[in-house]
Amino acid sequence: MRIVIKYWIYTLFLILGTNIKCNAQDIFLSHQEAIEDLEVFLDVLNHHPGVGHYQNGTLVDSLSASLREEIGDSISYHQFYLNLLHSLTLLKDGHTGISLGSQLSTIKRSPTTLPFRYKIIGQEIFVVDILDLEQRDFLYTKIVSINHIPSDSILATCYKYTTADDGNIFYKKRYNERIFGQNFDFFFGPCDQYELIAITPKNDTIRKKIKGITDYEAIMKETQSKPLDCLYDVKNNLAKLQINTFQYRGILESGQNFHDFIDVFFIEVRKKKIENIVIDLRENWGGSSLLAMGLFAYLSPVDFNWVDYSLTYLDGSEAFAKHSQHPDGHYNFFKNHDTIRMEDFKLKVINGLDSKPIQSSTKIPFGPKKKIKDISKNKFYGNIFILTSGITFSAGSVFASKCAQLEKVKIIGEPTGGASGQFCGGGYLIVSLPHSEFKFELPIMERHFAIPDERADPKTPLKPDFMIKKDIHTFISNIDPEMEKVYELIQE
Repeated sequence: MRIVIKYWIYTLFLILGTNIKCNAQDIFLSHQEAIEDLEVFLDVLNHHPGVGHYQNGTLVDSLSASLREEIGDSISYHQFYLNLLHSLTLLKDGHTGISLGSQLSTIKRSPTTLPFRYKIIGQEIFVVDILDLEQRDFLYTKIVSINHIPSDSILATCYKYTTADDGNIFYKKRYNERIFGQNFDFFFGPCDQYELIAITPKNDTIRKKIKGITDYEAIMKETQSKPLDCLYDVKNNLAKLQINTFQYRGILESGQNFHDFIDVFFIEVRKKKIENIVIDLRENWGGSSLLAMGLFAYLSPVDFNWVDYSLTYLDGSEAFAKHSQHPDGHYNFFKNHDTIRMEDFKLKVINGLDSKPIQSSTKIPFGPKKKIKDISKNKFYGNIFILTSGITFSAGSVFASKCAQLEKVKIIGEPTGGASGQFCGGGYLIVSLPHSEFKFELPIMERHFAIPDERADPKTPLKPDFMIKKDIHTFISNIDPEMEKVYELIQE
């Protein structure tokens, strides 16, 4: 549902431009070019369905003034990009992004990056995996500084440029720990050698200059787990379904089929007479609302409503449409939804595949052609444990929130990274700014999902029934405290 929510995590580097050297700051836009790009950017922003969602209606006007003031006689591509990206973080919509365009495609990639994987715990960043065995002494250390820049300053800069629903800090942490090294290169400049100060678990201090690695993205791709996985622990009367994405294309490209995989899982649960299932969404960035809805149907005892309605400012007459993938203004949602003009110049969008008044709990759209399949024989009525984290976002967050309304469901982990039932999405209009060619990723709709619990604010994250806190010893011990909590609850 969001451009930056791609199954392969390495593609996130491109969204923040982290593959581009900071010498992009040596390429400049003239005052006139930057102003013309800014006018398109602000026009798109004025049509953002989330304007006023978390901020008041004066946000765009205040941004306009500050962004114009920053331009001067000219402005570097790098600084202009950072200014626009930061303005989007102030919008506080996690589904909105801006990426670098083809103008910078000839600039060389950063030669190296730090050879680690990370976890952000509290306000500190720890190394939890080593990608270069020569640097094994850094394993499980707390980073104090990189190139004399304190780690808290590095994190503050990363957070400043990370869009998140209502500024969700859980999402910002989990997002940035995945691309921490690449963000460092982008925001502070790439280098062949890094000077690190770190503290070991035994409280010893390491001061060392290390070389970066050149094949980080390839390593990340090679070690990425499949989007779907499962296990059956018949001895403990438990089955686990891991869903790292609801993005249909990403799942297919991995060689898996979502609907077939899910159906086989529930068939096996029924055959093995398993009474407890875990659905692990801790790495689920979101994706297709239809896939999430189809999975929920296996769990819901009755027919249900998924999306109440959506709102959009787009009606096809926008001047910036000519800079998008739909230059004629014939946007895709017109083809498969009904629209109603509202008094505030918005369109109400209804009657899409996921926004029918009633969704069947026994017959779902199945497979790429969305043929209707009867799943009534394989429905599950036992105990359900949903594992969440700050990465659980968009369709993943909505799925968890819908499950939380069911009986026999417990949510375990962290608050979700996305809002529980009201946020922007529903596809994207990609608007290319005319001179910089930066790509503004505009979510088309403000979506209102059917979350019936009036006590919950749909604009806020879903909070778990059991909050799991971790420290570095969790990773040193290689334990899974969320799963340990599941087994504890089953035994009760």
